[in-house]
Amino acid sequence: MPSKKKKRQEDEDDETIQAAKKRKQEKQETIESLQKESERKLPNQGDAGDIGLIFSYGLYSIPAFDDVATAQKRPVIKGSEWYAARLVNKKNSASVETCEYHKKQFEKVSEYDDLVSSLKPKPNCVKEWLDLACLINAKYAILTVKHHDGFCLWPTSTTSSCLKDRDLVAEFKAACHYRKIKFGIAYSWGEFRHNNTKIYINKQMKPQVEELLEKYNPDIWHFDGDWFCHSQYAKKAMHSCLQKIQIKNPNVWMNDCTGESEQYEQKSEWLGSFATCRTMSGKGVHGVVPFQHVPWEYKLCLGSSWGYNQFQSSKDYLSFQKIKEIHQTIKKQNGRLLINVGIDGLSECNIFETNRLLDAFPSTVADLVAAVGDEKTNIIVVAPTVMPQVPVPKKKQWGCVIC
Repeated sequence: MPSKKKKRQEDEDDETIQAAKKRKQEKQETIESLQKESERKLPNQGDAGDIGLIFSYGLYSIPAFDDVATAQKRPVIKGSEWYAARLVNKKNSASVETCEYHKKQFEKVSEYDDLVSSLKPKPNCVKEWLDLACLINAKYAILTVKHHDGFCLWPTSTTSSCLKDRDLVAEFKAACHYRKIKFGIAYSWGEFRHNNTKIYINKQMKPQVEELLEKYNPDIWHFDGDWFCHSQYAKKAMHSCLQKIQIKNPNVWMNDCTGESEQYEQKSEWLGSFATCRTMSGKGVHGVVPFQHVPWEYKLCLGSSWGYNQFQSSKDYLSFQKIKEIHQTIKKQNGRLLINVGIDGLSECNIFETNRLLDAFPSTVADLVAAVGDEKTNIIVVAPTVMPQVPVPKKKQWGCVIC
């Protein structure tokens, strides 16, 4: 019989051989994937410099809170859209600030989902948002239908955390198509309050994506939160969803939040099996050319919060000059620019972001009339309502309500 030492050495050798085989197999799969990618026919994704708007709206629009001073120092968990995460995770100073604010402002609201009673989007709110898109000549518009807090902007049986008597996704799609703007949705694979277990994946994540695909079939899918999906089971589930999307709509646009981050880090000029463009984000491109041979998009937040934060003031947002500069840089580098607009608790566009955009990309109400075509409605120019805590800017007043 072999000695224990010899047996252990044989086991170690076998493990080394198996590891080498696995590396070789992974390398071959990568080569095959790259070869397959080179043969992929990508859909037409517009022109260099095209502008899109992404609208951030949800339960986080009600408290609309994050401490501006400390948020600017935090690398993560910042912005009003992370409100639910800070309520759950009470281990840092940001969470303490949020919990104290919640206790003071919402004394009778024990559960985050109970904020839904205050979420009352106006009848014409979606049209107003897309009027802004028309005024700045945006070619596509995206609605954040579910962020990491898990709240859904359409009635769904997959979760109780949703709008039950209003389908904003259907309204958004109809308004986009009427204005001849490409219709997109933003969806988070994961949630703050749920681990990506098999139960969550099979009862919520997959059914929600399939429901969104069958009911709305968006032109654009902007995914987020693939970093929630660590397991191979979760990644396979994601890829199953992405395959269904591509089969139903071969011309669909998809960003690169597809669970292939390691490969993306290794090869910047790589789209993978599903993405049709690479995405960057931040406050400035600094003249760097990130992607030369693949379609790409720059996702821009004008302040320090993607969701509306009522405690930000004018000085907390990029100037319209800076926005124009970023746009020109991206256009020269053949990219698209996707700009975030936070929606407040009254379902109106952030007035500071609105004014910055109208200054950066000036237009007129006549352009809006032309954009909405022969719609038999009255267009009334009104001043947007501002949340009480925010000083009313002395800037131009805007708002086009299509009645």
